[in-house]
Amino acid sequence: MSTVCYFRENKEFVVTHWKQLLHGMKQKGLSTMNVINDSSLTITSNSHTSASSLHSLQQYSGKKTCPYYKRIPDTSFVVDAFQYGIIPGISHYFLSHFHSDHYGGLRKSFSKPIYCSRITAALVKMKLRVDERYLHVLDLDVPQNINDVLVTSMDANHCPGSVMFLFQLQDGRNFLHVGDFRADPKMESYPCFWNSEIDKLYLDTTYCDPRYSFPVQSETITRVVELAKEHHRMVPSTLFVCGTYTLGRFYICFWMWPALAQWITSEDMTKYILKKMCMKVKH
Repeated sequence: MSTVCYFRENKEFVVTHWKQLLHGMKQKGLSTMNVINDSSLTITSNSHTSASSLHSLQQYSGKKTCPYYKRIPDTSFVVDAFQYGIIPGISHYFLSHFHSDHYGGLRKSFSKPIYCSRITAALVKMKLRVDERYLHVLDLDVPQNINDVLVTSMDANHCPGSVMFLFQLQDGRNFLHVGDFRADPKMESYPCFWNSEIDKLYLDTTYCDPRYSFPVQSETITRVVELAKEHHRMVPSTLFVCGTYTLGRFYICFWMWPALAQWITSEDMTKYILKKMCMKVKH
């Protein structure tokens, strides 16, 4: 949303930038696109644009620049910034959780230190084949000194393995990066927040609007389990199917299993994650 606002408020700059970019591309024979309407920034192009032309466009425009909100000030750290490749001046890469919009860009060939939770590290190794020597596990609520910065990971209440990172600099400044998280009153009791002030907060604002009002996660799970038990009582042969993706909605399964006293059948990846959550899984 902030990017859209930026473009709206700096439209003249954007139009000028695109005119210069397209003019340069046209001179190099990389495109036949032209800006034909400044007021709407409408772009027209040859309908026969090939894949090679698109590749040339990408080469011409260059790599994406890592935005400021991925960087931790006065450190060589970034969080969830793998899509920007190897970033100059950055020595340590932090991964909040194993969802593709956060680990996107991470490849088998990546050779910089990655800091994350134990579950996330295992998934990165299993799914992306990243060499485990580059994977560094941060146990929950255990401060660790990394490049003279005290780093603590905390449960983000999002998906298995998801964490928030607290960066405490030697000059006393504290930076909190939450990644994707689901706020919960229990977070106020995290030890690292005791007698500490947060100087900069990197906040997930997806649902940060008064029109969104959700029950806490525990209430939602309790209601789902109650409904499952009710149906199971009426029809013991009921098959319960929990829709999920690579990593998500596992807490529903986690609490349904003991409530129904049933085996859980799953795909290998899901089975691995459930085992990590200390569950009984059918082979």
